[in-house]
Amino acid sequence: MRASMEDGVGIYRDEKGMQATCDKLAELRERYRHVKLDDYSRAFNTDWLTTLELGYSLEVAQAMAHSALERGSRVVPCQRLDGYTEREDRPVHEALAGSLPGRLVAPSACSPW
Repeated sequence: MRASMEDGVGIYRDEKGMQATCDKLAELRERYRHVKLDDYSRAFNTDWLTTLELGYSLEVAQAMAHSALERGSRVVPCQRLDGYTEREDRPVHEALAGSLPGRLVAPSACSPW
């Protein structure tokens, strides 16, 4: 996840890399759905905690990657390498993203304005 995020939606971006990151994160989310835990204890369970944190991290990463792909480089701080020069200064609150059970909500659909 870390390498894919850095390569696809890091500071230097292109549309192909951002799409590849979105695809990789979807694959990782699917793999996450089939994770099995070895530790079923009721005491402080680090396996359960780590797995839970991984799921939340994947959800945040997916929202970030899809938001980056949706908005292009209209919002700083990135540099597109594929010749994309259009930039629009707009408030960050319009770049919200979220999820519903089973699907990611497009950033434009989440804007409260």
